Amino acid sequence: MTRTRIATSALATMLVAASLEVHGQGLPTSLTCASNAKASREYGLAEKRWYGETGHSIEPSRLFDVATPKSKTSWGQFELRDKVFSGLNTQQPVVRSITRYDKGPEQAAEFAATVLARSFDAVFITWKNDFDNKVWLATVDLAHRKAALTQVFRGVTGVGGELETLDCR
Repeated sequence: MTRTRIATSALATMLVAASLEVHGQGLPTSLTCASNAKASREYGLAEKRWYGETGHSIEPSRLFDVATPKSKTSWGQFELRDKVFSGLNTQQPVVRSITRYDKGPEQAAEFAATVLARSFDAVFITWKNDFDNKVWLATVDLAHRKAALTQVFRGVTGVGGELETLDCR
């Protein structure tokens, strides 16, 4: 039974890969991705309790704070950050994180990422900030042009994490 499943899975993988090449689509080496949702949770060290986004206490019945493309912070920054993944066919891709504001120009930060694993149609990458207090892990599905990423952090006031999903083109 297990051998049959493995063989079937391997055959399906080969057929999908062949299908992508036959139709001339090939897999992209860079993708521009729009964030569509994010769930977050943070433990406030001074308060000794869990929060949603920084400074916003969540209801006890809600486990995570959820942000959508229209969600904004009190200073006009949209909570979701779009991403551009480039060099996905290399061992050190680049991730560009774009912060948009209600008014004013957008800001972007670039990070050198490292490939942790790769399949024929997906890349798993990780990167960190310059202060070594935030780490991201992303899976980029090249065939379906989707990405999911997590961020874990330890800041001055708390420790927490986020899960974000993105649609790419």
